[in-house]
Amino acid sequence: MADRLASRYARLSSAAALALIIAGCASVPERPAAEAPLATGEAFRAGVNAEPVSAEWWTGFSDPLLAELINTSLEASPALRAADFSVTEAEAALRLALLGASPTASSRAGVTAARPTGSAADRINVNATGTLAASWEIDAFGRIAALVEAARFDTAAARELRRDIAVTLASETALAYINLRGAEARLEVGRRNAQTQLDPA
Repeated sequence: MADRLASRYARLSSAAALALIIAGCASVPERPAAEAPLATGEAFRAGVNAEPVSAEWWTGFSDPLLAELINTSLEASPALRAADFSVTEAEAALRLALLGASPTASSRAGVTAARPTGSAADRINVNATGTLAASWEIDAFGRIAALVEAARFDTAAARELRRDIAVTLASETALAYINLRGAEARLEVGRRNAQTQLDPA
């Protein structure tokens, strides 16, 4: 039993370490550079096109306590809350930039009523007027397009940073949990060995 536990948490440790490596290697998205494509083999292309690691990779181990610990650490993290705020702020800036690149419309309406001079008491002339206008800024020098591109880049960077923080928190919590379970498994093995030596039969 203890050997199976040790094997299980060794696999879990490898998964957590992999998640930490992914978080460390992730970076802010960069604008693609114009480079000639490299000739690559099928094996390399298969690796590049592999499915990404799940954002909640720890659920694959079906360990309720591990899931609870990680979820608690994510909910209580000030760094993650700050990252969430940064994502919200960047998304709002992107919406404003997109609005600046879109046509704007305005409307105005009015109603006037008057009784003509010398007319009957029950006669009233009603006039209704309305105007609708649309306008947009010509992006002659690409200023608006540049603002939209920068806002999109900032939004992508904020989302990626938030993901990196979440992955790091989850991985560190998982590694601490693994160390605890590993120590428990080793202690159980030691107890069994001691019992075997005391009672060889």
